[in-house]
Amino acid sequence: PEVDIVYVSTPHPFHAANATLALNNGKHVLIEKPLTLNAREAREITELAAEKGLLVLEGMWTRFLPHMRRIREIIAAGTIGDVHT
Repeated sequence: PEVDIVYVSTPHPFHAANATLALNNGKHVLIEKPLTLNAREAREITELAAEKGLLVLEGMWTRFLPHMRRIREIIAAGTIGDVHT
C-alpha cells in the first residue's frame, strides 16, 4: 500500500505483462521504452489503465521538457507550415 507507482524496466517482452500486473493491483505505471512490443499490447494496457483510473506512461522524459510545450505551440500556430511527420 505504500507504493504509488511501478517502474517497469524488465526486458521488452515482459513489459505488457508486468504493466498489467501492476495496473491490476491498483498501481500507476511508468514503462521503459518501448512501451510494449506491438500496438495490441499497448492498446490493452492503456485501456486497462483507463478502466481503473490509473496512469500508464512510457518513460519518454523529453515529452515533459519546457521546450516541447513551445514546439507544440509553434506547430499549432502554423508558424512552420503543415507538419506531416
